[in-house]
Amino acid sequence: MSISLSVKNIHNEIIDGEYTVKADIDTDGDVSEVYFTSQEINTGLQKLGDPYLCSMLLPAMKIGAKLIIDAPVSRSLYEKASTIIQDIYFCWDRSLHRIEIEAIIEEDSNEELRSEASFFSGGLDSLYTLNKHKDSITHTAFVWGFDIPLENEKLWNESKNYLNDAAGRYDKTPIYVKTNVKKWAEQYVDWGMYHGGALAAIGHFISGSVGKIYIGSSHTFENLFPWGSHYILDPLWSTLKTEFVHDGCEATRVEKAEAISNDQVALDIIRVCYKNPKGAYNCGKCDKCLRTMMNLKAVGALDKCKTLPHQLDYKKISGAEILNESALSFFLENLEAAKRTGQVELSSALNEAISNKGRYHFKTIFRNYVMQPIWLKTPKFIKNIIRFSIGRPVDQ
Repeated sequence: MSISLSVKNIHNEIIDGEYTVKADIDTDGDVSEVYFTSQEINTGLQKLGDPYLCSMLLPAMKIGAKLIIDAPVSRSLYEKASTIIQDIYFCWDRSLHRIEIEAIIEEDSNEELRSEASFFSGGLDSLYTLNKHKDSITHTAFVWGFDIPLENEKLWNESKNYLNDAAGRYDKTPIYVKTNVKKWAEQYVDWGMYHGGALAAIGHFISGSVGKIYIGSSHTFENLFPWGSHYILDPLWSTLKTEFVHDGCEATRVEKAEAISNDQVALDIIRVCYKNPKGAYNCGKCDKCLRTMMNLKAVGALDKCKTLPHQLDYKKISGAEILNESALSFFLENLEAAKRTGQVELSSALNEAISNKGRYHFKTIFRNYVMQPIWLKTPKFIKNIIRFSIGRPVDQ
């Protein structure tokens, strides 16, 4: 029996100056609301279905469901999502299914907006892109519900204060978006492969305010392996009205650190942590914090950074978990920089971490190919019992 993933009751509203687009996502009778909301954007989103086409495509391919969107979508986006984008996803992951998309197809809007935005989380990638295009970028976009969980309001407010300060000092207009699309999607897909479509959804949501949107690259041209935000994939989410640019593949993380090493605004607000124990802005201990500290140390900028510790813990580096090809590429970049700058102790710690990567690879395989398929088939009430028992919010 065929299944469907239906996006129903899509509508927009403005309440107390906050613009919201929301819809009911019906996966064969399991219904959840997914929303996008912001106080800083113009309400010029003409194709209400575009954000949902970008964000629902990969989950639908994962479960082999026909994707039905009961709202207008841009013709060019529909055609690419029906063909080349699915081809790319399928080549990257043969467990996916090519699917049919049903939607209300309308011609692309040819409205031209000269404003440009850059996704801006405070990490090296976004700081590098903002500095590189500082003369043309007019807005920064930061999302609550991606790397900062919706439940962590304290960290969101602290991060927003930092990035507000940075936007003011860079003379850019900040846009803040709140969404639960990641929380909904993670029951089906891994964030590493999904986040590009989620970023594109945000881009289309704010398309009434900006016409060109930069997505800072995670990896260089040398390391263009399958990844959610990718040099060949990001531009395909574009329409005549909204252009996506995957930016920064020419530079390693060390080179990006060097590019911002004399920018004190950047060094004052760098935020890279994804574990955030006890609401910490940066914990200074997780693999992302350690990698960024290594980047900054390699270019002599760690001592000037106000949001990360100034001392490296070589024991933690040698025991760091390298769970995927993405993480491995960053460790190899740092090893090359450490050798080039004569940092013997750091080189030794990195070599040890890289030599142990195989023992962590099993964790990734077990999670993706054993636990995730089981989780997808688990009834919702059992999922909620598990979520409640470990202190996570339940789905309504």
